[in-house]
Amino acid sequence: MNVKGLVKALLSILGVIGFLMLIPTIIDPLYGYSVPMAFLYLGIIAVLLSVASAFIEAEPLTVTESMVVANLTWILSSIISATALYRTIEVSFIDAFFESVSGFTGTGLTVFRNLDYMRPSVLIWRSIMQWSGELGIVVFAIVIFPYFYRIGLRVYVAERPFKLEASFYRTAVEILKVYSILTAIGFLIYFYTGMTIFESTSLIMTTIATGGMSPYDHGYEVVFERSPATYIPVMVFMFIGALNFSLLVRVYKGELGALKKSEEFRLYFSIAIIMSFLVASSCILNDKHDLWRGFISGFFNNVSALSTTGFNIGSILALSDTTKVLLTVSMFIGAMSFSTGGGIKALRLLIFIKRFKLWLLKVVSPTPIKKALTIDGVQIDEDEVSNALVFIVLHALVALIGALIVSSQGYSFVDSLFEVVSAISCVGLSSGITSSTAPIGVKATLITLMLLGRLEYIQIASIMGYFAWRKTMKGAV
Repeated sequence: MNVKGLVKALLSILGVIGFLMLIPTIIDPLYGYSVPMAFLYLGIIAVLLSVASAFIEAEPLTVTESMVVANLTWILSSIISATALYRTIEVSFIDAFFESVSGFTGTGLTVFRNLDYMRPSVLIWRSIMQWSGELGIVVFAIVIFPYFYRIGLRVYVAERPFKLEASFYRTAVEILKVYSILTAIGFLIYFYTGMTIFESTSLIMTTIATGGMSPYDHGYEVVFERSPATYIPVMVFMFIGALNFSLLVRVYKGELGALKKSEEFRLYFSIAIIMSFLVASSCILNDKHDLWRGFISGFFNNVSALSTTGFNIGSILALSDTTKVLLTVSMFIGAMSFSTGGGIKALRLLIFIKRFKLWLLKVVSPTPIKKALTIDGVQIDEDEVSNALVFIVLHALVALIGALIVSSQGYSFVDSLFEVVSAISCVGLSSGITSSTAPIGVKATLITLMLLGRLEYIQIASIMGYFAWRKTMKGAV
């Protein structure tokens, strides 16, 4: 085991967290609050440890070691954040840990109360967690710490296994640049359409990251009721945040036709339109909303669910089971591949649809059909098809098991399924189950599901792969 490599990689990544934790220490004094010392101390310690790790000589990590780092990063980051939150405001450690996991995984489920009166540092930290966590803390580590690239490249590949440029380093830089530009543009538009500077800052970070946390107990709806003009830009940036990074970079470089040529984008856009109409219709027919409110909330909430952002207009708890099920379907599907969003992703759904159509052709055809499965003109091999189908089945199975566990605590199955899919798809919409008063078993279940969903079950794959390897080795002996 490359212990030095593991330590060096983890400390480098935690150094990024340390830098980010220093930001809230600047925010509070601007609003008349004292410096949040827990953030200051932990941030400085993390940065110093990261700087010290530069002097550790280590070999590059193996694939297995990179998976270990990828898993530990989210847990350790959440523990450090939870410690700062626990020492700064009056919450239990389990609630602080829940909020941190929800933040870094970009889920947005919250157990905090009285957000309207909370310290600005805590509110901005919740947004920072989502903005950095959804892009990938490893992306920041590669850009900030040059030495991390040599030993921790496979950690980046484990989280974002695609390359846009000649190297993964240049890919990370390009992604971070486009991500930052979109954030800056969104901030200006949010402010222009009626948000305050603080709201614009907080909400654009959680919108473009498809995170969904808000500085208010009633979420984005508080802003919507005061400034309805923000409705369109928020919905647009939720949609943009769910797009494939490679498409965003190509559009940024002037290749506007890339969206039209992408089969995944066309499917994702079609699903967004169809499901939005269905949800809006259900709001009008089943929830008795008037025509205008039904379409406004229906379209907004569905785009939020499909993009896995988690903002909502109106009470999710008050919706009919039919509307909740439709939103659950959107959350299950989720965003596009290689985006900040969660769910099974539109690409896997596209592979499933094409594979299903091919199977139907083979069933009805009197002669054998030998047709390759292609997407955007590129042939998809059987391993990729199998991986996509396995993931869809696994996602559904985990959702079912999670819903059964949560419903055993006295909640309805529909509400439980909604909450569980929201957690594993890293959405953040809530049917009312997630709260500070929820049973600790429910909180623990949702924490586990958020971590599983964010890393797309790499934990399960690692464990099952290890035991399969041991069995193979024993058989060989």
